[in-house]
Order: sequence, then C-alpha cells, then structure tokens
Amino acid sequence: MSVMDILLYNKALQLAIAPGVAFPDQDELSNAGLPEDDCSIDEWRTYFVKFYSDAIPEWFESCPLPKPLLTHPLPNSIRAFNFRNYVGLSRIGPIKLNVDNKKIGNPTYHAMLDDIADRYADLVFSFSDSRVGQNYAQSGDPGRNLAYVEYLFLKRFLLDQHEGLSAISTAIASNPHRQLRREEENRSIESIRFVDPFRLMNSLTAGQNMASLPEGHPLLETPLSGAIRGVCSKRFFPTTMREEQKTLSLDTQENRFVKHLLEDIRKRLEDLKVIILPGTPYLNPDIEENLEKMSFQVNAFLDDPMWREVGRMGFLPENSQVLQRRDGYRQLFRLFSLLQLLTRYDFPDVIDFENLLETKDVATLYEYWCFFLVKEVLDQRGQRIVSMQKIKNDDHREAKLVEGCEIEYAN
Repeated sequence: MSVMDILLYNKALQLAIAPGVAFPDQDELSNAGLPEDDCSIDEWRTYFVKFYSDAIPEWFESCPLPKPLLTHPLPNSIRAFNFRNYVGLSRIGPIKLNVDNKKIGNPTYHAMLDDIADRYADLVFSFSDSRVGQNYAQSGDPGRNLAYVEYLFLKRFLLDQHEGLSAISTAIASNPHRQLRREEENRSIESIRFVDPFRLMNSLTAGQNMASLPEGHPLLETPLSGAIRGVCSKRFFPTTMREEQKTLSLDTQENRFVKHLLEDIRKRLEDLKVIILPGTPYLNPDIEENLEKMSFQVNAFLDDPMWREVGRMGFLPENSQVLQRRDGYRQLFRLFSLLQLLTRYDFPDVIDFENLLETKDVATLYEYWCFFLVKEVLDQRGQRIVSMQKIKNDDHREAKLVEGCEIEYAN
C-alpha cells in the first residue's frame, strides 16, 4: 500500500488510518501532506488504524465506541474498525470521521431527523389535551431522553429552521413591542411645553413651589404674575409645575417574557453541555459545535442594549396576541410551550430518541420516520384513535412489553 492510499496521518498522535494493513514507514508519511485531524470513510467498509508508538494509547483502549465497531486486536499495533450502518460525523478519540452512507447521505439524514423532531413536537403538543386512547405518564420528573430531546428541539428551532434565532432576533430587534406610558413629573416652569389648568392650580396652591421675584424682573409683566399680585399683593411666581410625559417603553410583559426565555435557554444550553457532551462527543462531535453556536447567538441577542430597559417577568402573559401572532415573539412562545410540555410527560417505552443519539443507525432512523409517516396516512383517513395498549406476551407467566404499542383505529 502506497502513501497515497493513507487516509490520515497525525504526527502528534503517531497514528495513521488506511483501508488496508500494509502501512508505510513513518518517515514516508511525515512529508506526504496527508490530512491530520479528519477524513471520510464508507459505511460497512473495514478500516485500520496503526499506532507508530511503542504501545496502544490508553485513550484508544477506553474509546467509548459501541463494541461491534472495534474488532479483535491485530499485530504491529494495528486495530480494525467498521462503522457499518452509520451516517454522519463520528470520531475515534480526537480524530473526526465523516461516515459516508450510500443508502442515505448526510443531508438526508439530518432532513429525516428534523422531520422526526417536528412530528415529535406536534405529538408532544397533542398530549397536552386529554383525549381517548393516549397512554402517557404525567410526572414532575423528566424522561430519560429529555436532555437529547431538548437539544434536538433547541437546535431545530434556533439553528435549522428558516425562522431560526438569527431571524427571530432580527425581527424583534427591528420592531420590538412597545407600550405607551404616561407619567407625571415636576419640571421647572421654563421647560413646561403644555400648561394644564388643573396642574397649574395645584402648583399655585403649593407654597413650596412659589418664589419671590425681585423688582424689575421680566416675569412681573406676565398676566400670571399680575393675577397672583391681585390675590396676595406679593411678587410670587411658581418655580415648578407637574407635566404629563408620554413615552414609548420597551419594558412590556411580552419583552419581559422574551428576556426570561432567552436567559432560560442560555442556562439550558450550559446544562446540556454538562449532561450530553461527556457521553456523546465520540459519536456526535457536531453536538458540541451546535451547542456553542446556539450559546453564541443567545448571548449576542441578550447583549442588545434594548434588554437593559426590560425588567424581570412577574407572570406569563399567555393570552397576549403579541406572543401568539407577532413574528419573532410567536416562534419563541411556541418553543417555550414545547419545552414546558416536555418536562410534564415521560415516554420511556414509546419513543426512544436515545437510539438515534447513541447509534446514528440508518435503519433505526428509517423505522422512526416510517412510523410517523404511516401514522400521518392513517390520521388523514379521519378515523379517530379509539384505544392504545401495550402488546403483552401471551404467556401468563410473563407480563412485559414484547413489540411495542398497539393503536386501534375506528373501522
């Protein structure tokens, strides 16, 4: 095997990846200009990694890849691996691998995953109503797939959709919801722009607002000064008067909600980095990158000066037409509602997104996608679900889930 057949060589890690076992000398690889950190491989093809160091590194021996991917050790510090039915980004240690799948390309994989996320979101929303035949457990404890489902929905709403966070922030920042506010304040008499007779009378009856004018002062020639002298025979004149100020304020309940949600999303993203990343970067190195992208966009939006004027949310204005209809606000309100429902329902035996996360297996993904597609076809026939029950083993000595859930439609 020539140097040209080598897919990757990392001098720092002293390893090379190739489709065969006949690796050239390390000196030949050093000046070959080969990729150092990432390469593409085909699914179902076996590849080999050779370590030019004296021993197999500990990080490789403890690499948390599924067992079927790593075959038996070979001599000369060579190991074989096969990603089989996988698709998309993965890794071996710090080396990134892009698994090319002939049955389903990387764009189609993400398109299918996004479609499943959308359908699952609609399914979660449907469980908020009490309907016949739905089998779920309402609990204060989140389901075991909650972390990844949260990541999936945040990524779908904030990064992947056409109306993602970038479009949402632009829509809100360019035309934020404002509210007209009327406030009264004491102003110096020379800055009063509109004299209200009622407020003027209040100023005249408040002794602390009156000042004595010296002889020859220009204000003594005004009709107001003459009227005051006619009443009290003193050269008094008001120094301040209350005036109503009308301003457009950004401190609205809708903007308080958006600020609260953005701060909540920022915390969720930080929590996801702690929960998801330690166990998943080997199979999903793009998760860390996506979490960083979302964190950057959320922080950039929260750094907008407009939020300095907005206070903290005291209650949820769920009946606000702004949150339900206005661009930017509407998308965030839907995401908020979805995240709230996710924390209420647990579907441990119904939908297992953990398989999609941990295996990235094309067949598993296709099964989920087909399930939702078949369900959509049946739902379009207009026949209501009348029951849902777990399929049990016929053996009376056992009572466990064998296949899945049985959904019965009318007729």
